[in-house]
Amino acid sequence: MVESSRLNWSLVRPGLLTNGASDTMPRIQTTYHSGMKVGSVSRKAVARFMVEQAENPGFLHQKPALSAP
Repeated sequence: MVESSRLNWSLVRPGLLTNGASDTMPRIQTTYHSGMKVGSVSRKAVARFMVEQAENPGFLHQKPALSAP
């Protein structure tokens, strides 16, 4: 439903969430393949990514997967 809507959307797909601090942007993957594995990522990094996307959308109509760099 989201993909077929007229809304501006992004579906953020984090890897395994951790409580660790992160001062770097997470690794972002937008291309998927069979058997793809996404590593862990801190909740802080995911939150920062989502706020940045709300302010300056760079992944509209995409499903970025996030993991530690």
